[in-house]
Amino acid sequence: SCKVVYCTSCWDQALAASLQVQGLAKCPTCRGPVRVDFDASIGRLRFSVDEEVLAEQAKAAVEAEAAAAAPAEEGGSPSQISDVQARAQAREQAAAERRKATTERLLKQARPAQERNLLQYGAQRPYLHSFYASPSESL
Repeated sequence: SCKVVYCTSCWDQALAASLQVQGLAKCPTCRGPVRVDFDASIGRLRFSVDEEVLAEQAKAAVEAEAAAAAPAEEGGSPSQISDVQARAQAREQAAAERRKATTERLLKQARPAQERNLLQYGAQRPYLHSFYASPSESL
């Protein structure tokens, strides 16, 4: 497990870049998969090793090893080339799905903190209630 310390800005940029490009947040040092969760109770992100992705990667490595052990024609047969293209498309689709799932999960986790912050903001500014009650009169 990687224990390198990063400044918050560098860490955030590295994770965001890997999520955008690969559909997976990765540690900038060891390149291991990182699970990002939002802890609404403290209003901060939490980072951990993404065990689910590690299992997927192990399975993919076994499949790749089996495919490499299969006899191949010189230059690759049309079916082998088609298989490579299909696997590349499947990886791209899986990355897009992971990116979407991660984004949706983080949005869902952050919603309670967002609602709490908005309620606190409104409670500290009672003059905003008149805008909410009758927007056309207030403008």
